[in-house]
Amino acid sequence: MNRIPFVVFASAILFSGCAILPSYRAEMEGRKMITDYPMNKAAIARAIKEHRLVHGMTMEEVVASWGNPEIEHELIINNRVYYSWAYKKNYRTRVLYFHRGILVDIK
Repeated sequence: MNRIPFVVFASAILFSGCAILPSYRAEMEGRKMITDYPMNKAAIARAIKEHRLVHGMTMEEVVASWGNPEIEHELIINNRVYYSWAYKKNYRTRVLYFHRGILVDIK
């Protein structure tokens, strides 16, 4: 019996779960995700210098990294207030979602 397909399938499931972890943690833990871990604070500072984004950034940190958004919207989803900011960078539109002032998703 060949176990290689099972191992590949199990690995795919395991690693696909890790891909959603930062946005989930940012939404559930809020800023605590950054303040409780010194390495995450350093990652935020480095990301701002390099004009990148990291889940868990505040709105002010995003403005420091990418500047002011071109479009802003307020959304209410499942009785939660979210803010969406749209940026046009490198011929692509990136939409950022904030909950309680924390970056929780990047599309």
